[in-house]
Amino acid sequence: MQQAIEKINAEMAQSNNPYVQVIGQFLLTQITTKEAAEKVLEATKTVENSLNAMQKEAKKKAVNGMAMLTDEEGYAIVLAYFGLEQDTQPQKAPKANVKVKPAKQKQTKKKDKVVNFPGNEFVQTSFDDFLGEQL
Repeated sequence: MQQAIEKINAEMAQSNNPYVQVIGQFLLTQITTKEAAEKVLEATKTVENSLNAMQKEAKKKAVNGMAMLTDEEGYAIVLAYFGLEQDTQPQKAPKANVKVKPAKQKQTKKKDKVVNFPGNEFVQTSFDDFLGEQL
């Protein structure tokens, strides 16, 4: 089992991909038997490739080029990729803690709004005009 743990730790240490870290931590919680360790030790099985398997499955669910997986769905794909069964008493799977840059919001200036009333051409007004009449 120690060799499987070392393999996962080595892949995590060599990667800057935060998802490799998350999946690696998850796999470490799943290496609880000799059988599980042997499956993780298969030469062609890597954390990076398990992410590719997850991406492939997500693409099948994509709508307009976008897809999402729940944590449970993602971990299930990883387990299937490695040929592992969910540990009956698994430790809590790590949550993906990936920093995402917030989208920049456009700063808009307050402008008068042009309103088209039936029977009239354009009437130009602003919210401040309405507030001023009621005060």
